[in-house]
Amino acid sequence: MGLDLGLEMAGFRTSVVVETNKSAVSTIKKNRPKLPVIDKPVQDVPIGKILEKAKLSVGEAMVVSGGPCCQSFSTAGYSLP
Repeated sequence: MGLDLGLEMAGFRTSVVVETNKSAVSTIKKNRPKLPVIDKPVQDVPIGKILEKAKLSVGEAMVVSGGPCCQSFSTAGYSLP
């Protein structure tokens, strides 16, 4: 959710999250209980499902963001050699 938080600080609103990491899903649900989370690989989620969970219609979404898993880059996770 670091990318999402940065976008929110820039004035955007996070409407739905697609996440497969079970620990991340649990953390998101605990910290943002009203934020819809789709627990599947993004390539397996039809756009209609994303729009439905985000309560958006076709043409309403402004930004779709995505990034790599952060464990390798986090000081709390695994470090790159």
